[in-house]
Amino acid sequence: MERQATAVLRREGFPESKQRHERSLAVRYKGQSFELQIKTTSGNIAGAFHRAHQARYGYAQQKNQVEIVSARLKSSGLVEKLKTRVYPHSNSKGFCGRMI
Repeated sequence: MERQATAVLRREGFPESKQRHERSLAVRYKGQSFELQIKTTSGNIAGAFHRAHQARYGYAQQKNQVEIVSARLKSSGLVEKLKTRVYPHSNSKGFCGRMI
């Protein structure tokens, strides 16, 4: 997914240095009907899920199996902040500035 997003953003004019990719996984304990979104780590996915579950619900079931329900990728092309200027302008209603 990330290779494809990188190529699309490159075609849109964003070099890799102006791209940001955020990976996440929806993970749950096997048999549960709800999942937690965790940002992927380069390490232990199960460990990251146990920590997230502990933080959210106050407990973790370290011996239970975890399953990945879905993988997501959010990709963005970074643009420079637009510069704004205020031009003096007045009219009969007392408006004294205009932003462009």
